[in-house]
Amino acid sequence: MKRRRELSPEEKRLWNHVARSVSPMAPLKPVPPKVPDTPLPPPAPLDLRSIAPQPAPPPVSPLLGGDPRRERRVARGSLQIDAVLDLHGMRQDEADRATAAFIARAVTLKHRVLLVITGKGSKEGSEGRGVLRKRFLDGMEFGLYGSRIASVKPAHQKHGGRGAFYVFLKAPKVKR
Repeated sequence: MKRRRELSPEEKRLWNHVARSVSPMAPLKPVPPKVPDTPLPPPAPLDLRSIAPQPAPPPVSPLLGGDPRRERRVARGSLQIDAVLDLHGMRQDEADRATAAFIARAVTLKHRVLLVITGKGSKEGSEGRGVLRKRFLDGMEFGLYGSRIASVKPAHQKHGGRGAFYVFLKAPKVKR
């Protein structure tokens, strides 16, 4: 550590002059903490359910619900199928485009009952079984083919059984 230098006689005289003219400061008084005039009420219990975000309602899937009477009438043949789409032999992307166009055309023509034949898929192994069938159902469940679909149900055996589906479209909106 570096040694401090000594003050010169001139610096000592100046320091003594300044030190005589200064008086010591009064000690600071401690400041008492502020106490509220009225005591605070205890905090209310917190209900986390009231502040937690509410989950979004699940999307309404056309695979659920529907009109059982209408389904029986189609199966018996007393309610006519308006249009049929056969997806056999198509690749997945072709089947998606064909299904979207088919449903759009059916809505335009005010059809109400459609039959979509997907096939059951190959019997060899469980992998890849019914790719078009699964893709069709996924598209229906997630609304890829529009909001005009009321319900989707497996077809009766005479209309293709597990390899086909009835697609029931919503009634056209009436302008008033």
